[in-house]
Amino acid sequence: MSGCVKLVELNPLVDKGKSECLNEDDDHTWLNVIEESATGELKSDCDEQLILRVEFTQPVKLHSLVIDSGCDAEQAPKEIRLFANEYSPLSFDDAEQRNSTQDFDLSFDELSKPIEVRFVKFQKVNNLTVFFKNNQGDQDVTSMSKVKFIGSPIATTNMNELKKVG
Repeated sequence: MSGCVKLVELNPLVDKGKSECLNEDDDHTWLNVIEESATGELKSDCDEQLILRVEFTQPVKLHSLVIDSGCDAEQAPKEIRLFANEYSPLSFDDAEQRNSTQDFDLSFDELSKPIEVRFVKFQKVNNLTVFFKNNQGDQDVTSMSKVKFIGSPIATTNMNELKKVG
């Protein structure tokens, strides 16, 4: 990546109205880990799997993500699969079987540090689906305290704002 590109946290560009998380605990939702001022955790409900789908308000170049473990290290995410620009929401079966854009098998030591993606595959991301397949300790619940998306917005022109000259 070029040294002149400034990396920023992309979470403020997440469109909360178009984003969702499947299998989240009602008291521990995805907003707890995306919003900067939020505290709490994201926890799975029925089993260890979660699907977090984030829609960005504009295209972004994704460089890395940071996943902070929750209170219980055994419940921290282990295997995650990233799907860039999926226009139909994925089911859990889809997330297991489809080809992903990139997979990670995280050790506990890799959590809370930037996890770099294959930058060439994440150049123009409108939405990102993160499938949390399991956790560090094969627990029934997966939890985390923060998810940060790091990269840079792609400067775009809103064609609706252009005015005809002459």
